[in-house]
Amino acid sequence: MIQRDEHKSEFVRVAWSTLRDERLSFEARGFLAFLLTFPDDWEFNYNGLSSMTGLSEKTIMRLVKELKTAGYISQKKRKNGAGHFYSCEWTICESSELTKNGSSVKPKFSKTEVPSNRSSDEPNFRKRGVTTNEISLTNEISLTNEIKKEKAAPFSAQLEPLSPEIRAVFEEFIKMRKKIKAPLTEKALELAIKKAFNLAQNDPEMVKAIVEQSIMKSWRGLFELKDESAKKSAIPSGNPFLALAEQEGLI
Repeated sequence: MIQRDEHKSEFVRVAWSTLRDERLSFEARGFLAFLLTFPDDWEFNYNGLSSMTGLSEKTIMRLVKELKTAGYISQKKRKNGAGHFYSCEWTICESSELTKNGSSVKPKFSKTEVPSNRSSDEPNFRKRGVTTNEISLTNEISLTNEIKKEKAAPFSAQLEPLSPEIRAVFEEFIKMRKKIKAPLTEKALELAIKKAFNLAQNDPEMVKAIVEQSIMKSWRGLFELKDESAKKSAIPSGNPFLALAEQEGLI
C-alpha cells in the first residue's frame, strides 16, 4: 500500500513512464527527479550540483551523460560578443522522445502487487483520486537517503584496492589531515598513495611506517623515514643476511 499526501505546494510532477524507464539506472532516475524539483529558469552547473548533493563532480558528469544518452538532458554552449564560449545552457526534460511516444517498456507488476480492480499493464491510479505523475513524499525521502549513502562513503574508490592494514593506516592519515584543517581530496589521496608506495619501493611494511610517521608528526605530506628505528622495523624479519648486516651496523 502507498500512502500519498495531498500536495498544494512544494511537490514535483514526473510521469511514471519516466521513473520506470528501464534504460536508466535507478541512480539516474533519482537524479533526474532531483533536477526536476528546481524552477524552470534555474541555471545548472557541475560544481553547484556537487555542493547540493554531496556527490563528486565525476559522479555528476556520469549521471548527466547517462541522461543525455537517453534524451532527458541537452546542453548548449553559449558565446559572448567576441565569439568565445562562456557558459553552458542545460535543458532538463521530464520525458524523452521515446517515453513521449509510449515506446518505453511498461512497468511490470506481479499478480500479488495488483489489486483486482486494476490492470497489470497500465495501473489506473486515478481511481483513487491521485494523478499518475505525482511523486510521493516517501519517494523524495528515499532519494535523499540514496544521496546521503553515497556521501557517507568518501574515498572508497581509492581505498578499496588496498590491503586491510594499509587501508586502515591511510584512513587514519585522512582523519589526521582533517583534524589539522587540511582535508584531502580524492585526487590528493590517490597521489599520496602512489607516493607512499614509490618511497617504500612497494614494500607494504615500509608504506605503513611512512604513513604512520606523517600521522605521528602531523605532516601534510609523506616523506622518507627519518627515524632509523622505524626503518629497521620496516625490514622483514627472518632474513639471516639482513640480520647480520644489522648486527654489524651496516643498516
